[in-house]
Amino acid sequence: MRRAVSIVVFLILASLLLLGGDLRARPQSKSAPDAHDLSALQAERAALSERIRNIDEQIRRLNPGVGVRSEFSISDTVVPLAGMMSRGDSRAPVVLIMFGDFECPYCGTFVRNTLPAVIDAYVDTSKVQFVFAHYPLSVHINSGVAAQAAECANAQGNFWKMHDLLFADQSRLSIPDLVDNSKTIGLERATFQKCLTGTIPARLIADYRLASRLDVKATPTFFIGTRSADADVVLRARINGARDFATLSEVLEQVGHGSGPPTSR
Repeated sequence: MRRAVSIVVFLILASLLLLGGDLRARPQSKSAPDAHDLSALQAERAALSERIRNIDEQIRRLNPGVGVRSEFSISDTVVPLAGMMSRGDSRAPVVLIMFGDFECPYCGTFVRNTLPAVIDAYVDTSKVQFVFAHYPLSVHINSGVAAQAAECANAQGNFWKMHDLLFADQSRLSIPDLVDNSKTIGLERATFQKCLTGTIPARLIADYRLASRLDVKATPTFFIGTRSADADVVLRARINGARDFATLSEVLEQVGHGSGPPTSR
């Protein structure tokens, strides 16, 4: 099983490099790419994603344990929050971490329908800090470049504006759409486009490594924990899949009041 997980980790990192490696070898143009260049780049990304899916299927056939829930336990697991994308009070006693994919329909439903209520009731009242971690799935053609776009927006101080735009309309995740989004939220276009076709952001790789450590297999996956003395988070509960506000609120309240043992749902 350990070997199977190691292979999956390698596959994930390889997929990231595939999504960015060929692009780094391309000479950068001094002028903004035209529509033809953007279309060619999008086609190249789609072809790479198809190759990744084929490799993923082959590995799953060779290693039937891959993708099956393991015996991972969240008890006393500490997650460092430094560098992660967060919303809300950094001193909030409870932390909610979401591993998400911008093309995942269940993630989109949660962000559009449930997250606003969570923010109103818990984040804006400094009870909970919300943290988003990238986990773009290889089965989604545009999820990798969408994650990169979010980090490129972050480089210009606008991660959450891009995050919200991407989830608001998940049918608009092509490269031309992402460039349009950058204009909508006021990013410097040339800088954004150069970043979009550049190296894979360190944050994206770090989130993948954390997902592997926490045995994340699908999106969305949530972890709820309490803040430690050194401002990291000690995990107390795990939720697999999108849940409604009532269910999530129940777990947040239980963790906040320190009732019950670490749980997985």
